Amino acid sequence: MKIHRKKAFTLNQNSHSDTISVIQVCLFIGILGTFIYLFFTDELKYIRHESTSIRAKIVSERRFHVGHRLYVQTGKCDFVYEQKKYIVRFKTKNYRAIGYKKEFEIGDIITLKISTKNPSITKFRH
Repeated sequence: MKIHRKKAFTLNQNSHSDTISVIQVCLFIGILGTFIYLFFTDELKYIRHESTSIRAKIVSERRFHVGHRLYVQTGKCDFVYEQKKYIVRFKTKNYRAIGYKKEFEIGDIITLKISTKNPSITKFRH
C-alpha cells in the first residue's frame, strides 16, 4: 500500500514575483489617485510653490447659465501683494438656482489662496 504525503508549503520564486507585482500596482494606483485628487481640487498648481491666504475685494461679478435654471458665479477681484496690484478672475464651484442668493456681491471681501512666487496663481476659498 502506497502512502500519499502532502507537500509542505514552500515559497517559490513565482509567488514572490507576484507579490512584488501587486505592491507595484498598488503604489501606482495610489500615486495616480493622488494626482487625480489634486487636479480636481485645484491644488495641483500649488505643487512646488509656497502659498498664502490673502484678502481681496470684488470689483465685478457675473452669473453664467450652465443648465436648467442653474447658474455659476464668476468675478474679478483685486488685491495688493508686495506693493504690486493684481486683478484676477475666479469662479465659484457651487451651482445655484436663479432664485437663490448670490454667493458674493461687488465690494465684498473674500479670501484667496495665492502662490507667493507668482501671485497671479489664485484659488477662491469659500
